[in-house]
Amino acid sequence: MQLMPDTQPHITILMPVYNGAPFLADQIQSFVDQTHAAWTLFAGDDGSTDKSLDVLQSWAGKLPNMRVYQGPKRGQMANIVTLLEHAAPELDQGGWLAFADQDDLWLPHRLSRGVDHLRGQEGPALYCARTLVADQNLTNPRPSKTHSRPPSFQNALVQNIASGNTILLNASATQLIRQAAHHTETVFAPDWWIYQMITGAGGTVIFDPEPALIYRQHGRNQFGENRSAAAGGKRIRQILNGQFKAWITGNITALLRCDHVMTDANRAALHEFARLRDRKFVSRIRALRQLGIHRQSRAGTVAIFVAAMLGRL
Repeated sequence: MQLMPDTQPHITILMPVYNGAPFLADQIQSFVDQTHAAWTLFAGDDGSTDKSLDVLQSWAGKLPNMRVYQGPKRGQMANIVTLLEHAAPELDQGGWLAFADQDDLWLPHRLSRGVDHLRGQEGPALYCARTLVADQNLTNPRPSKTHSRPPSFQNALVQNIASGNTILLNASATQLIRQAAHHTETVFAPDWWIYQMITGAGGTVIFDPEPALIYRQHGRNQFGENRSAAAGGKRIRQILNGQFKAWITGNITALLRCDHVMTDANRAALHEFARLRDRKFVSRIRALRQLGIHRQSRAGTVAIFVAAMLGRL
């Protein structure tokens, strides 16, 4: 689907919800305030024990372009897959896809800027952006870190740079993700998997250095900001305790089920990456180098090689 200059795509926004009642009104109002008006919100409440469902239903009563559903109560990825099924009639018409967290505040250009960057892209294309990281009261906002190296499958295998709350997919990428979504039960982080799928298929990933939203930090975030010393220490612990390896294993399992959509080179790289983890020490390191596996920073890449040495990759 290639847009004419005056054509605005219809964007389906998926928002999985769980115990987000204190923040939902701010987030939904930020959708209403978007300069790109052609959107529909699909919200899935995944068994909240607070007033989240009441808040959602109240807003749905006021917004004709909002739909509210009960989630499957099997976690965020299952909730997203269910919302994709509910949104099928709209997406079948060539719609675009965006993802929202329940507790952020989108800047008014969040959708329109993404559309401008993706306009005219042929094949699967993903837009993502920096955020303004703030505290629970949306004060003291500061830009998230940017990246020094271009997006690639070799990066995506070991790192996610596409923050899910900023992702926008064009029609081609939307169809790719819809078709692959039913193979994601082993995936821990949906946005990381999406970055892997788009790059693996040879698609385009555009990282915008202009922040797209205010990312609210509080005690219930699934993920926090990743630029502090504490965050770095947490990542080291995740490598040492085997958590990072479990995530990689889950991602590989899901990607192998969809490797038919990948380019020949990336399919071969995926299979080699899957095999190298069971090899002896020297062979693991050599294969990592030959594949060009890397994170965005030099220190991060060194950490990946250390993880491989320790059998934690």
